[in-house]
Amino acid sequence: MRPLYNRARDLGGLEQFNWNVPYTQVNHETAFMLNNPNLATDNKRRLILRYFTQCELYVREQALI
Repeated sequence: MRPLYNRARDLGGLEQFNWNVPYTQVNHETAFMLNNPNLATDNKRRLILRYFTQCELYVREQALI
C-alpha cells in the first residue's frame, strides 16, 4: 500500500475523514459558448479558452500540493 493509505488506515480508515470539494472552476469554453452562441463555431477561441481553463486548474492543483 501507499503511505497515505497506510496513514489513513492507522487513523481509522478513509471514512473517518471529511471529504469535500475545495474549489470549483469555471469552464471558460462552455461559458463563452453560452454567452456568445453566434461565435460558438470559432474553434481558435474555443481552444484558447479550453487551455486557459486547464492552466488555471493546473495552478490550483500545484498550490494545493
